[in-house]
Amino acid sequence: MKSRTITRFVLWTLVAGLAATAPAAAFNPQPEPPGSMPLGIVETQIAQISVLHAPGSEVSGVEPSPFLVALGFYDGFGTLVASQELRVEARQAASIRLSGRDLGLRGNVRQTIYGVVECLGNGAQKVRCARSLNASMELFDEETGVTQVVVPLVAAIVPVLISG
Repeated sequence: MKSRTITRFVLWTLVAGLAATAPAAAFNPQPEPPGSMPLGIVETQIAQISVLHAPGSEVSGVEPSPFLVALGFYDGFGTLVASQELRVEARQAASIRLSGRDLGLRGNVRQTIYGVVECLGNGAQKVRCARSLNASMELFDEETGVTQVVVPLVAAIVPVLISG
């Protein structure tokens, strides 16, 4: 059991490290928004997108500013099924959750979803946000809380979420 916990910690640390070192680059968001990886979700699972405004990620000597971000989930057809705008303070984390039940899934019916993180604000704010945020999407069992998969996400600096 202890070995399994250590293995999970090492894997989580590796994934978080990969997310932190992902370069910001220009991209074409078609057909999927950037930084997303499709996952299947069933009734008893929860998907969670988490972002962290990492300490030490801002310019040295400048007080870190909060970022406005939009977190969202799309289904496999490209339909936005859940989104939320959040203010992420320096050295703080924020998240959004989506359960299989929220999607109306029953039994072993599986739905494809993917997550996106969009930095909001003006151009310079978006670039600083994308460089400063660590983001990931986790899929875990609703009853046991056991994580089944974690994937890193890259924060987008072009509009990808449609809130409304």
